[in-house]
Amino acid sequence: MKKIIVIISTMLLASCDVINDNQTRYVGNNITEICIDGVVYLTYSVGGITPKINADHYPYICNVKNTDIPKQ
Repeated sequence: MKKIIVIISTMLLASCDVINDNQTRYVGNNITEICIDGVVYLTYSVGGITPKINADHYPYICNVKNTDIPKQ
């Protein structure tokens, strides 16, 4: 059981990427937008993360090549 936990933890940590300053934008109220794999996520200073969705319940997308966060 310990081996499975170690393997899964290693896989999750290996998939993490370094976040650059140009990938984030402060929204306010301790919320920051970040572009990860072409999807805009809202991150909270207390540790939460959720995809940013539009009125049609689809996530906002961003250009992965230059990690632009869409303007409203």
